[in-house]
Amino acid sequence: MMKRALLIILILIVIGAGASFVVLPSIVETRVTTTLAALGFPAPDIGQTSLSLSGAQMQDIRLDKDGFSTIETLDINFSWPVYLLSQQIDSLHISKIVHSDLSDEINLNVLLDQLSLDRIRDLPVQSLSIDLGQLNLSTDFGDIRTEAKILISTLKNGSKTIQAVAWAKQFQLGFQIPISGLIQEDGSFLFESTFNDGKLNVGPMRVSRMSGWASLEDKNGAERGAAFSTQLDAGSADILGVPMQDLSIALSQSPHNSNGIFRAGLSGMPSIHISGDWNQDKENIASNITVEFGKGEDTKALIKHLLPEFDTDNIRKLTDQPLLLTLQYLPERRFAGGPVPFDITVTAPDADNGLLSGNILIYPDTMDVKGSVFGNDEAVSDVMTLVSGKAQDLEDKTVRIDFNLKSWLQKLMQDNQG
Repeated sequence: MMKRALLIILILIVIGAGASFVVLPSIVETRVTTTLAALGFPAPDIGQTSLSLSGAQMQDIRLDKDGFSTIETLDINFSWPVYLLSQQIDSLHISKIVHSDLSDEINLNVLLDQLSLDRIRDLPVQSLSIDLGQLNLSTDFGDIRTEAKILISTLKNGSKTIQAVAWAKQFQLGFQIPISGLIQEDGSFLFESTFNDGKLNVGPMRVSRMSGWASLEDKNGAERGAAFSTQLDAGSADILGVPMQDLSIALSQSPHNSNGIFRAGLSGMPSIHISGDWNQDKENIASNITVEFGKGEDTKALIKHLLPEFDTDNIRKLTDQPLLLTLQYLPERRFAGGPVPFDITVTAPDADNGLLSGNILIYPDTMDVKGSVFGNDEAVSDVMTLVSGKAQDLEDKTVRIDFNLKSWLQKLMQDNQG
C-alpha cells in the first residue's frame, strides 16, 4: 500500500512538473504581455520563453505585426512562490529594444502616448532597465536614429525614479542628454536634463555647438498643470542660407501663460541683431520680431546675400544709417482660419515719425504674403527698387507687397547651395 501511494505521488509530481513546463510559460507570457501593453505595445508576439529558478527569459519578441519594432532579449526576475500567489515581478531587463516608424508620416500622437508619464507610473513591475533602446524614424531629411539607456525603479512609497541618457550620432542629428526624473503616486512629477555639443543638419537648417537645459514639473498631479521651461544656446547656425551666430532660445509654459524669446546675430555682419518675443495667457497674445541694422555696410551685405543679383548701389536711404525693423503680431485682427496679420515699421535716428509703416498678411496654407508699406519718399523708393530689382522713380508713396514666401525661400536655398 505504501509503495502504491509513493508511486501515485511520484506520478502526480511528474505530471505536475510536466504541466508546469506547459502552463507556467503561458502564465509568465500573459503577465509580460500586460506589461508591454502598459508601455504602448498592445499585441506583442513572443518568439521563445525559457524558465529558470530565478524567473524567465524571452527572446525574439515582435512588438508590431510587421516586425519593425522588436525586443531581442527580455529577462524577468521574480520569486516563484511570490509570483504564483500574486504575479509580482521584481524586475524586467531588456537587452535591446528597437522601435521603428518607417511610414511616410510620423504619428507623433502614438509616440507621445507610448512615452506618457501615466504609463511609466502604472508599470506593474518594481524595476525596468533597458540596456539599449533605439528609435528609428523615416523623415524628409533621411532616416533618423536616436538611442537611450533607461532605468526605472519603484521606491517604497510607490513613487518611481527614472535615470536615463539619450544620444544620437548622425550627420543630421547629434546630442547626448542625461535625464533624471521622479513620478509620485499622486501623479506629480519632476524631470530635469542638460545637454552639450549638440548639432542639427536638416533641410534648410544647420546648427552646431548647441547646449542647454530643460525642466518639466507638475507639483499637483490632480490638476495636471505641468510647467515646462528650457533654454537652448548655439554657437553658430545657417538658417535658410543666412549665417547666424550666438543663438539663444528660451521657452517656458505653465497652465496660465506661455512665453519665449529668441536672440541671434549674423555672422560677418556684426551690427545686425535679431530678436523675437512672445507672450500668451488665457486672454491675450503679444508677439513681435525686431531686426536692428547698426551699420549700412552690414545692411548692404545682408541684402546682397538674400538677393545675389541685386545692385545695392541703387538704394540709399535704407543703407546710409542705422535702422530698426519691427514686425508686430495683431491677434485682434485675425479671424479663425484667416491669414496672420502683422504691423510693420522701420525707424531711424533722423526720422521722428518713422521711415516706413504698413501691414502684411501671411496665409499659412499657401505661404502667400500680401500687404503694403508707405512713408518717407526716399525709403519708399528704396523698397520699390528692392521689390522690382532695379532703380525706380517714385510715382506712388505706397508699395504693394505680393509674393510667395515658400517659393522665395526655396530659391534662396538653391542659390546658396549652388
